[in-house]
Amino acid sequence: QDAYDEAIGALDLTQVDDEEEPDLLPLPPKPPPPLDRKEYPSTYHRLMDIMDDHRQKRRRTT
Repeated sequence: QDAYDEAIGALDLTQVDDEEEPDLLPLPPKPPPPLDRKEYPSTYHRLMDIMDDHRQKRRRTT
């Protein structure tokens, strides 16, 4: 029974190691930003512009 438990323990350890390996892989490179992207002074300004664009699209459809 002890040998069986040891074998199961070894299997569990290898499974944990396999799950942790992907974290060590390098992250894929970020895609380049689209060419038509505007430069905004801050994330807030960019968000407001997106919200404004969204509202205009909703007005057009209704």
